[in-house]
Amino acid sequence: MVSWAILLRCSNLGKAILIVVVMVLWPAIARAGANEDLLKASERGDLPAVKRLLGQGAQVNVQNKDGDTALILAVRRGYRGTAQELLAKGAEVNAKNKDGHTALMFAAWRGDQGIVQELLAKGAEVNAKANSGATALRLASMAGHREVADLLARAGAK
Repeated sequence: MVSWAILLRCSNLGKAILIVVVMVLWPAIARAGANEDLLKASERGDLPAVKRLLGQGAQVNVQNKDGDTALILAVRRGYRGTAQELLAKGAEVNAKNKDGHTALMFAAWRGDQGIVQELLAKGAEVNAKANSGATALRLASMAGHREVADLLARAGAK
């Protein structure tokens, strides 16, 4: 029995098939690389790279192995400009990671009133619960961020 590898090396038909396979798979391979780069750029707050990668077709709601989206990573590190760009490009404001944490929960825990306001304005679920039962209000309170806790309470947090 002749293997595919031999056929691909020895025939013009094999070369044509290989070219077609590469042409079909290349966009998916390139997109996967762009998605991984978007996660890394978001986590380090590299706004120009985030804009470039989104323009190249990176998926705004891609998740890493922990379920963190680019938005969650940016918010966790306090990169408001990056978070704003991701939201403007359609990032899911209520996406949860594997622990059930949302971007709003990370912003509340950090005490980042500006990002909390941005997320609420984009429709963040103020009473979402993590797998542990934690809410943004509880996290803000536990971390001693009274202003953020008050903001969340005014937005309907319980």
